[in-house]
Amino acid sequence: MRSQGHETGLDGFTELRGRLIGLIGEAERIARELDSSVHAQNLVELRERVESGGFTVLIAGEFNAGKSTTINAILGQDLLPSKITPTTAVLTVIRWGEQKRACLYAYDPQSPTGLAETANGVKIEELRHYITIDNDHREEYNQWGLAQIDWPLPLCRNSVQLVDSPGLNDDTRRNDITNDYLRRADAVVYLLDALALFKMNERELLKLYIDSQGSSHMFFVANKINMVREAEREEVKAFARGILHNDLGATEHRLFFINALGAMDARIGDDSKALAASGLPEFEQELERFLASRRAAIKIVPPATLLRQIAGELIASIEEKTQMLVGGIDRLRENSERARQPMIALEKDRKTIVKTLTYLLDKIREDVEVSARDMLRTAANNYPAWAQGLDRKHHVGMNPIGLQKRSEAAAKEIAEGLEARLRSHVAAWSATERQRIVDEGTKRMEDELDGTLHEFLDRVEMLRQTFSPQLAVTPKGGEPASGLQRTLAGTVGYLVAPGVAMHGARFGFKGMGRAIVPQLGVAIVAGALGFGPLGIFALLVAAGVIQLFVGKDKTESQFTSDVAGVIAQESRNSATDHARKLAAEVHAALEPVQVAVDEALGQQLDRLREDVEAVMRDLSAGTAQAEATRVRLAANEAALSTVVYGSADIIKQFPHEEQ
Repeated sequence: MRSQGHETGLDGFTELRGRLIGLIGEAERIARELDSSVHAQNLVELRERVESGGFTVLIAGEFNAGKSTTINAILGQDLLPSKITPTTAVLTVIRWGEQKRACLYAYDPQSPTGLAETANGVKIEELRHYITIDNDHREEYNQWGLAQIDWPLPLCRNSVQLVDSPGLNDDTRRNDITNDYLRRADAVVYLLDALALFKMNERELLKLYIDSQGSSHMFFVANKINMVREAEREEVKAFARGILHNDLGATEHRLFFINALGAMDARIGDDSKALAASGLPEFEQELERFLASRRAAIKIVPPATLLRQIAGELIASIEEKTQMLVGGIDRLRENSERARQPMIALEKDRKTIVKTLTYLLDKIREDVEVSARDMLRTAANNYPAWAQGLDRKHHVGMNPIGLQKRSEAAAKEIAEGLEARLRSHVAAWSATERQRIVDEGTKRMEDELDGTLHEFLDRVEMLRQTFSPQLAVTPKGGEPASGLQRTLAGTVGYLVAPGVAMHGARFGFKGMGRAIVPQLGVAIVAGALGFGPLGIFALLVAAGVIQLFVGKDKTESQFTSDVAGVIAQESRNSATDHARKLAAEVHAALEPVQVAVDEALGQQLDRLREDVEAVMRDLSAGTAQAEATRVRLAANEAALSTVVYGSADIIKQFPHEEQ
């Protein structure tokens, strides 16, 4: 392997991950031999995370942009349905498999994942029958929640899965499925139609997503560039770049122009020249490079850093145990008795710290709920004006022939327009007021707890020095780490909420708030709605708005006001419930920090108890057992040094990542 392993592509990532898993396994073996159940369990969880830490690439876009055609081109087979009308009703995951096969998972509302545990195998050539929208019966909900395809695709060989999402802006229910994958995708490939780049509703949707999630992991692929007149292609490309940079604020964008249908035909016909001309290989190469470098660093560096830390703690534990063995059983018993009351006091302090943190998190939730309720009620008050300002295609008119149908179409369009305005309204609130509340709340957490955490950890260290005073050392140089850093840069912070501990060690609680809460962006906007256009339309029908208009001498403006009024009243009635949901989502995102602090403090005490109990057993077994333990500890210390050096070497493969 070269000095920078990530430059070897995804094969290099797989090799590094294998090395890391092996080192974690060695550290886990030693932890068990040392009777350190705390470290052993943390290492088990760390290993499982690394083993499952593959890459997810989500293909998103509006229904007619060519998502399925692009995936078919990547697969080299016309497998997924692709038409000019909305087609994909079921989210489809493509992963590596030596043999081509497909299966379906049914919806299960009682399951934590929303999916049945048992898959239903189907013939791969019949898959499109199950995942295609029936445009003659669009209101019938597809029973399948997920389609899974195993395929011998080289890109997927190294733990990459491609996800073909239901079309955005097509059906709110399918959008919710996509939103979950959007939040955890390593890369989002957004398909555009080169013949109609960045339509207004598409631009608004992307703006919402980029504002909440950023664009550093996004790829923009404009399909059908072959259908644009050659003389106009450069102008079209310049227009797209301008929209991304100036309108959407995509500071780091990757824009590609492809002919997906041509690429698929070229792959099927094994025409390398036509494939290169399609533009698809250039996109595929950049996607793999991105995954193998920047995203691989995220998958490898934090767990390798954590492994190095755990191995260091185990080495310190070995040195402490060795000193305890030298001191003999009488001194150990004496020190244990001396430490009993301080340990009880530390347990009480731990509970006090957690109670304080619980109170502060509850305060954030309350503040978010109050603000969200006011925001939603303000939106309801604005609905009539927003409705009057909509640029609509459907109007009711005064002709009695076809009036019912025109009224329904106009009401549905008003509902859709107000839903879009509400999304923008909630997104603006999320980016400003909600973020202000989280920032102030997490800053308050840091101000009130940092000193207390520092004192707690210092007292644990003093207890350890009671048992092995010869190892007491004064830190040399540099600023001392804060209590917050020493708590959350540790094992539990990473395992409970990946990325939180590493981020918190650098930036504190406030920094962690910024790292966690933006991930809610898309979910919060969708969650605030409570109902989509079809639900609103059903509400309008139930309220009799459309029927009230038919046969009555009402103006277009009056009809619009009636529709907006019903929606506004429903929004006012549900504002409290929706605000509570928004606040609960913020609280749920921050709650793992509370769990991490509680468990991290508890583990500090548990590790000390385990070390003392293990040495006590060895000393009680006699001199021969104590000597054998000293020999074993020395061997394990040497093995752990290898783990430390090995994990450090893995981290060096990503020299541009901050440690």
